[in-house]
Amino acid sequence: MTEMARLQARGVRLPRTERRAQLLAAAQRVFAANGYH
Repeated sequence: MTEMARLQARGVRLPRTERRAQLLAAAQRVFAANGYH
C-alpha cells in the first residue's frame, strides 16, 4: 500500500505545508512526463 493510500485509509489529513509540497511534487512529475499542453 502506498503512503498516500495508507493515510487516506486512516482518514489522516496532512498539514497544509506538507500537502502543498506533496501536490507540487506530483504536479512536477506529471508535467515532466507529459509536458504542458
